[in-house]
Amino acid sequence: MSTQPLIDNVQMKTYTQEKDAESEDVSSVHIDVDDMPHVMGLRPAPPRQELNLPTIEALESFKKHRMCSVSNIIWSIFIGWWVAIAFVVVGILFFLTGFFYRHGIFCFRAAYFIVFPFGKIAHTKTTSRCHFLARGLWCLFLPIYGIISLLGAVISWEFVYYIPMAKTLWKLVTVCLKENPENIEFTYATDKKASIPLILCSQSGSWYYFKFTVYGFEVIYLNFIPFVFLSLLVGFVNFGHTGLGDPILGSVFALFGAMPAAYFIGVCVDDLSKTLGIIIGSILCSVFLALIELILYYFSLKTGMVDITRAAITGAFLMNLLIIPGVAMLAAGIKWKETVLNRKAQSIGGYFLLLAIISMLFPSVFYHIHGGSSYKCDQCTLNGTAPNQTFNCDYCTNKEIKNIVDDPVYKKFGAPLQYTMSILMPAIYIISFMFSVRTHAHIYVVEHDGEHEKGMSTVVAIVILCIATVTFSLMAHVMTDKMPEALEKLHLSERFVGLIFYTLIPNAAEYINAIKFALNGNIGLSMEIGNQGAILTSLVEMPALMLISLILYKTKQTKVMFTLIFPLIDIFSIVTAVFLRNAILMEKKINYSTGLSFLIIFTLISVVYYFENF
Repeated sequence: MSTQPLIDNVQMKTYTQEKDAESEDVSSVHIDVDDMPHVMGLRPAPPRQELNLPTIEALESFKKHRMCSVSNIIWSIFIGWWVAIAFVVVGILFFLTGFFYRHGIFCFRAAYFIVFPFGKIAHTKTTSRCHFLARGLWCLFLPIYGIISLLGAVISWEFVYYIPMAKTLWKLVTVCLKENPENIEFTYATDKKASIPLILCSQSGSWYYFKFTVYGFEVIYLNFIPFVFLSLLVGFVNFGHTGLGDPILGSVFALFGAMPAAYFIGVCVDDLSKTLGIIIGSILCSVFLALIELILYYFSLKTGMVDITRAAITGAFLMNLLIIPGVAMLAAGIKWKETVLNRKAQSIGGYFLLLAIISMLFPSVFYHIHGGSSYKCDQCTLNGTAPNQTFNCDYCTNKEIKNIVDDPVYKKFGAPLQYTMSILMPAIYIISFMFSVRTHAHIYVVEHDGEHEKGMSTVVAIVILCIATVTFSLMAHVMTDKMPEALEKLHLSERFVGLIFYTLIPNAAEYINAIKFALNGNIGLSMEIGNQGAILTSLVEMPALMLISLILYKTKQTKVMFTLIFPLIDIFSIVTAVFLRNAILMEKKINYSTGLSFLIIFTLISVVYYFENF
């Protein structure tokens, strides 16, 4: 018997398995589609997409839903039960009237429905009219069931994921006011005898709602607008020692209120840059993106919080060079096993980034080498005779000078050097800008994705931009006004708060944009967001901040002057971030482990800042 057919069969199976494994490996590796660097100053922004509620509900209708999912149980535990109690109370009140007990029965059934409404419907079984006295009682009891239900709806809407439950609670209140509750019956959705449902709840929420837009604006940012009004309330109304007068609460409100303002500024600038052309758009983008942080730094310097300002600047670099690339690589690594970066596109931005960081840190390095510290010693003895006497000291400690403005080394060398660098840094930015839009425009992306998408008109964008800028200024004012007392109550250092809260929360939109690009296969654009932000901070914001600080100091509006002399821990943190950012260029592929390492490094630096003043 010949064994050749058997051998051929085995070889064919082996070949097929190898091809399947090869195709599986290829499908798990993604090649970055961003082949070109972006124009200096024009930070990448994802295309704005309209995704309304009917579209999301249509997408959800094709999915199979589990009644006892984790999200359903969480909603019932945190919201459903106390909304149901409100209907139980109203039901008891209806029973106490003696005449409208059927309305009380409806309230008990509604409470049972609300506790766990998933897979259930509310429909009409008859068409009788509601008694006018019963209608009056429903209006009378509205503060009980209506306010509680609307509170549950607002909380559900604020969490975005639970927007369907907000709609369910709103519909239930309208049914109680418009329909005759005696005609309403609650059954399971599988009941074939049920009529067209008034309320249908199949699932508590969906991740699709994080893409939900209203007039082109993402609802996840619109949900933070109430914090703007709360911040203005606690910031400009004196509540004394009551709960609303708590400085911690005011600081938190201002931090969250700054998020939608920064988001609207970014959206308006993006729309205007597409309308006004690449050069004017890049300039406009640079000015307003820098203005967001400069406003916050201005109010901090005015209140004398120089340490917060300096730590916030360090945090801005770490955000752009560690957090934004970190979350982007982590998101891409979850979707694909590996992502192949375009080294050419990343290397051009890396060169300009290195140039920007070096020019900003030169004054700090110079000062720490030639001055910046004094020695404090105990138990000193005088040895020798004049004129060759020397001191022999023990227990000496190196102590940094708090106010370096009085240091002779700073006066003679440090100050002239930092002012010289402050003049050269904008010049470097202008040269880089001309390089990208004039002399070597062919290697840069001029028309990005979404160039022809429909956006706001120029007038509307300018109006919203002005309102958002004023709003952000007010949030910054409230934040810096409440922050000193909040720090004292929380026992946190200024530098830790500046590194974490002044940087991370107001710029949340940048992280989401980076994740969007990464999940869409444009990891290079995610990296470019951070790269452009770091260059803008060093070459534009630093010189402007030096000028602002000089004016405030000369006009005696502040006692401490901001300088380009950063502490050693700041220098080490920034250099580490730049090193990691450019070290990616040596990697052919990246995965979620690379992104996770970036985030771990930022966490370690944050821990160091927390213990710095202890």
